[in-house]
Amino acid sequence: MSGVPTFWALTRFNLRHLLVSPVFLALVPATLVGLAYSAYQPALPTWSDLMDQVRLQTLGVAAVMFAVTTFPALREARHTEGFALPLSARTRLLSLALASVLVTSVCVGVLIVLYLLSGSQPTAGTAAPPAVLALFLLGWCGPLGALACAVWTRSYTPLVVLLLLVPAYLLYTVTSMGTRAEEILQRLNGVARWVLDPLPVNEPSVTQLGVVSLVHVSFL
Repeated sequence: MSGVPTFWALTRFNLRHLLVSPVFLALVPATLVGLAYSAYQPALPTWSDLMDQVRLQTLGVAAVMFAVTTFPALREARHTEGFALPLSARTRLLSLALASVLVTSVCVGVLIVLYLLSGSQPTAGTAAPPAVLALFLLGWCGPLGALACAVWTRSYTPLVVLLLLVPAYLLYTVTSMGTRAEEILQRLNGVARWVLDPLPVNEPSVTQLGVVSLVHVSFL
C-alpha cells in the first residue's frame, strides 16, 4: 500500500511535466486551434458529421501526443536503469501512460466541445457512447504508441519517421490532385472508412436492419 501514494505522486509529476514541456506548449495549442478553425461545419450538423470530423482531428492529436510523450518515455527507458527508485520501471511507465492518456482525453474532449459550440444550429441526433469512446481510444494510440516504441527501440527513430511521414503524406495528397493517384487515395480512404465503420447504417433500411436482426438472433 505504501507504493500507491508514490504512484499517484509520480503521475501528478508526469502530468505537470507534460503540460509545461516545450514540445507540448509549442505543438498542442497550435494544433487544437488549427484543427478547430479548419473543421467543416454543415448548415445542419449531425452527430454523424461530428464523429467523422473529430475522428480525423483525433488523428492529428494522436500524432502530436506521440511526439510529446516520446521524450519522457525515452527518459524512463534509457536513463533510469541502475538507480534505486521506489517504483519499478514498469510501474513508472504505467504512471507516464496514465498521465499522457489523461492529457490526450482532455484534448479530444476539447475538440468535441469546440465542434458543438461552433455550430450555428444545435447538433441533430443522439451520441452513441461506443462511437464517442472510439474517438478517445483512437487518440490514446498516440501516447501509448510512443511508450511502446520508446521501450522497444530506445531511440528517436520512430519520432523522426513520424516527422517525415506527416509532411510527406500532406505533400502527396496535394500533388496528387487531378492525377491518377487521386483515385488510389480515394480507394485507400474507402478502405480506411470501412475498417473504422464496417457496417454503416445511415438511415432505416429494411435490408440492413434485417441482416443486423438475423445476426443478433443467431447469438441468442
